[in-house]
Amino acid sequence: MPETPYTKTISQKTIALTRLKPAQWLLASSPIYSMMMKDATVIFLYHEVSDTPSRFHKECDLNVNPQRFEKQIQAIKKNFNLLTPLQLLANDYKRPAALITFDDGASGYFENALPILQRHNCPSLIFLNMAPIEGDIFYSGLITYLCNHSDSFKTFLEKHHPNLPDPYTLHLVPKSVDNFLQSNNAQEILSQAQQYYGRFATPSHLNKCKDDRLVYFGNHLYRHHNCVNCTDEELIDLYDKNRKALSAYSNSIEFFSYPFGQKDLCYNEKTNTILNRLKAKAIFAAEADSFKPSGNFFHRLALNNDIESEAQLKTYLCLKRIKQIFSR
Repeated sequence: MPETPYTKTISQKTIALTRLKPAQWLLASSPIYSMMMKDATVIFLYHEVSDTPSRFHKECDLNVNPQRFEKQIQAIKKNFNLLTPLQLLANDYKRPAALITFDDGASGYFENALPILQRHNCPSLIFLNMAPIEGDIFYSGLITYLCNHSDSFKTFLEKHHPNLPDPYTLHLVPKSVDNFLQSNNAQEILSQAQQYYGRFATPSHLNKCKDDRLVYFGNHLYRHHNCVNCTDEELIDLYDKNRKALSAYSNSIEFFSYPFGQKDLCYNEKTNTILNRLKAKAIFAAEADSFKPSGNFFHRLALNNDIESEAQLKTYLCLKRIKQIFSR
């Protein structure tokens, strides 16, 4: 498996545990689950829902096929009070509760996930990078392609950035990528990268659901840059440019999700301070450190195609909760 800018959503060791019948009986089919989750607020994170995911979404383990996605939504709806983002922010709702979120803006959300969510009357919040929606490159897809599939870029890194720490995709600065493109066949490389990461939503997709009471658009920066690698001015500019683009849609809200979303590597107290100064009402990360809100900062639990049943989902939630308890 090539290195990716995303952590694996579910480790194979954890998946093996969720498939064991004794674990399902002990955790999912007993009072243990109810006890662990009775006061929980779980924010689920998805990226793509498709029967034909791009190579990028497959390699980064970011896709759920539509049939399995519907099973997951049914299990979540059965076990949780489904929230809108505004209910989450108000912190006045019945628990256990859940919010469904997506990152980036792949076309599968609009074409495959949304009809399923509408069928189950399930609210969702999708954090969008407006650059690829407006026809620009999807930066995360580009750098993942370059780091894992471009020999010329690997040679470039060895020459110009020999001490760049792993994972490269999280430590690269956009200027380095721009320098590489300027000295190579940028048009061909960008075309290959677009084929690699697949189809993104278009303004037409967004317009079709801008009045849907179940759909909310949030800010994921204009380009999918690692906030820690941005200067203060760059972060402010990328946030404001995305906010301006999203303001054309009546269902956009001042919620922000960190690109890549990993603690310290992708966000810190400094970036949180800047975002709060920019009036972000809620800030979301990409790892499930807690199932309880902390002010306006929210952790999320990523799901992928490995969760096949309600029993597996409940076992997975219990395992995550146990890990949180013992890691304190």
